Amino acid sequence: MEPNKKRYTGSLIGLMSNKVKTYGGINMAQGIPAFNPPARLIDQMKIVMDQTTHQYAPGKGHINLVKWLKDHYQLQSPLTNDHILMVNGATEGLSLLYTYLNQLIQDPYGALAFGPVYESYRELPKIFGQTFIEYQNKDRVLDIDNLKEVIIQNKVKLLFMASPGNPWGHIWSKDELTEICNLADHLDFYIIFDAVYSELYFQEVPHQLVDISNKRLFYVNSFSKMLSITGWRVGYLIAHEQHMQKISNMHDYIGLCVSHPAQAALSAYLNESEDWKSYVSDIRDKLRSNYQLAEHILRQAGFKIPSAQGGYFIWCQLPNGINDGLNFALDLYEQQKVAVVPGEHFSSNASDFIRINLAMSKEVLEKGLIELIDFTKSKA
Repeated sequence: MEPNKKRYTGSLIGLMSNKVKTYGGINMAQGIPAFNPPARLIDQMKIVMDQTTHQYAPGKGHINLVKWLKDHYQLQSPLTNDHILMVNGATEGLSLLYTYLNQLIQDPYGALAFGPVYESYRELPKIFGQTFIEYQNKDRVLDIDNLKEVIIQNKVKLLFMASPGNPWGHIWSKDELTEICNLADHLDFYIIFDAVYSELYFQEVPHQLVDISNKRLFYVNSFSKMLSITGWRVGYLIAHEQHMQKISNMHDYIGLCVSHPAQAALSAYLNESEDWKSYVSDIRDKLRSNYQLAEHILRQAGFKIPSAQGGYFIWCQLPNGINDGLNFALDLYEQQKVAVVPGEHFSSNASDFIRINLAMSKEVLEKGLIELIDFTKSKA
């Protein structure tokens, strides 16, 4: 590979995805689903647009959508309106929680996530002037004693977790998550659990950290990936009522409310039938099949693939001799019009990795992979 051309300070996901949006090509960079949303959901949106739902929604969320969530989560302690808040996608949910916790903790502290990390986990601490720690644990084997040492040394008061994750679709076991929750109690830190991909697993159903009795736990989820409606921006938070009242007050001045038509359409769709279950099952099958296809093609070409159990992406290490993922991605797009994300966007230890989006038709994915492999062979 030739020497580095340029280093970028903004989002490399945006950089690579915008190239396709501007100049065309195959977008294997951004996690934009190429799947159509459920037909019944779109029908509901058309109906809603003829109704009186064009003004502000209730700040806490559409009454019947919140009701569906309360019924959906079968917890030991029943959910109430005091535990739920609708937000403008999980991204706003994460930033709203960080704003709240930054005020709650006040003293300088560290925020930690397991590498490779989703960009918000790293960038939010930077925005608020806090320290971010990317914790490396080889092959995702949890060494709870070492984690404890790192948390103490870096004065960590906030831990971001996801299962499956992004860019690497690893699923944490129930025992591991229980150990981490116990550690949070012992060392006095908070956990933000990002469950955006929780319905998109390949085999094993992920255990979810959602517990309204636990004051150290904040749960973030959305309908974006589950129903292929990333542009609708409808997410939600679940937390202990003591926190949620204050978070809701903050939301009044930051997000105010979530799109009323989108919430109304979702509410009607989810409450009328269980069509969503078969839709999500079909998306799971497509993602699993796409992962298996991509893994096979990439391994044959010399890529190393850490095993994943769910999510939208395949996280892969470039073949021997190709060490700069940024230049690889830039040259790949320039020559083949295929966009991927350089691994350095997710970890300082992943300069020879790339992330590939799998949420597309098998035909487009295969075409993009063939172009990528042809380009890789030219660099060998």
